[in-house]
Amino acid sequence: MIELERLKEIVFSLTEIEIKYLMKNMFSKSNENTSKGVSGKLLQIIFHSHDIDSEDLSFKLYKRVNKSGLKKLIQRLTEKILDFLSCYEVIIANDLYDSRTKEVFYIRRKLMHYDILVMHGVTNYALTILDQSIISAKRIEKYDLLLKALERKLIKMSLKNGLSKYKKVYDEIKFYSDCNNSLNRARYYFRLYASNFKFKQIVFLGRDIENVIIQVQSDYERTKSKEIKYVLYYLRGIKYSGDGDYIKNRENFKNLYKQIDEKKWNVRYTLVCLLNIGLSETMLYNFESSLQYISKINLKKEKNIYNRVLINEVVFMNYLYSGKIELAKQFLKKLFNNVKNSKFINAKPYYYKAAIYTLDGLYVESNKELLNCNQLISDKDGWNLGHRILSIINNIELEKLSLVEAQVENLRKHISRIEGDNAFFNRSKIICKLLISIVHNSYDFKTVDKKLKESLSLIGSNDANYKWIINTPELIIFHEWFESKVKGIPYDHVEVMKRLKKQNKVKK
Repeated sequence: MIELERLKEIVFSLTEIEIKYLMKNMFSKSNENTSKGVSGKLLQIIFHSHDIDSEDLSFKLYKRVNKSGLKKLIQRLTEKILDFLSCYEVIIANDLYDSRTKEVFYIRRKLMHYDILVMHGVTNYALTILDQSIISAKRIEKYDLLLKALERKLIKMSLKNGLSKYKKVYDEIKFYSDCNNSLNRARYYFRLYASNFKFKQIVFLGRDIENVIIQVQSDYERTKSKEIKYVLYYLRGIKYSGDGDYIKNRENFKNLYKQIDEKKWNVRYTLVCLLNIGLSETMLYNFESSLQYISKINLKKEKNIYNRVLINEVVFMNYLYSGKIELAKQFLKKLFNNVKNSKFINAKPYYYKAAIYTLDGLYVESNKELLNCNQLISDKDGWNLGHRILSIINNIELEKLSLVEAQVENLRKHISRIEGDNAFFNRSKIICKLLISIVHNSYDFKTVDKKLKESLSLIGSNDANYKWIINTPELIIFHEWFESKVKGIPYDHVEVMKRLKKQNKVKK
């Protein structure tokens, strides 16, 4: 029953203080619908039986199947909880909301009060309340609500107020309409360029991000809007990240973090800053520093499942790349949180689990996990290649040579059919060349090492077009694995990452 699932989702999202207020105010002894009533019993059952279905619930409440009665009861309770959650007393007391969000609720409440008073003919006091909402909306740059308030004010004004006052409000509407449109455009570009369907950034528009940054910069200089300035930082961060300049990206978000952390005005801005600083530190091999920044994020206030998965993914990666495999294994469990309507994101933890199994020498188990993440193959020049190469590595280790030969040929055909524009794709083409040579030379890695020394040197170099990069689908570093096969020793990921970290510090 969809109504039951909706109710469960709401109930399980409630904070401790919301539950406390709910039980106190909705089901108190003074309330007609007491905790002994059907609604109270329904809520108590859901609190204690998360997985209960509609049929069992119906029997608990009515001693029989009563779908119609249960549906109506659930709808009534859902509406009551929503009314309760929108109660201003609960909003103000709730630490789920930051100061800005509470201010937004305050403005909406004032606008509703204005409409009610106007309908009752209490115009003067209504206008006083309207002015209060206008002041608040300007302060937090909530332009959509500000425009609604200004438009209400203009309607109630007349020329008897004076032409200059009338024109001032009209000019404000024009100015803040520009601010609103500019902010919406900036946010649109941010969401567009920040799309993370692939492991790399995707640009959907023909215009490049440099031109977008120039336009948003112009909008900021014209409007002086802090909200637009914050989005400008985000767009610059995307550019720096796309360019591989993680030092600039880190400093960019550190600067933004200083501006927003002092007032603690918006939890979401803080999260974005800390997450991007953490990611930059990861890409710079500063794994401990990355974990320190990520630990500052207050996950208790973050209800967005996608954000929680992304944060947990960064922590997992830091443990994996720092060689703390056991900690990575423990944290991997937290990644298995389903994000609705995103089979791609839900498939990634299985891929990570497969890589962990490979590191442990459990190649059969790794291949089984790879079967659970077929959704990743939709990323033709990214995760698809990583998926194929990891499976080939497993089967070489398992000495399933006939299967390896077929997989390598399929990889060659796949690469020939697609066009890639990133370092991982260029690197994968060389890896494919090496795998073909491995098959042709009967898996004599020493011979292949001598024949294709130049290719191996290229993918083991610091060349931006071919080097191994953290946070790509290549969790088992191919040239390092290849070298271990040449030496006849197991691939030691912990030792490899320690060496790469030292090398990276020397380069910096």
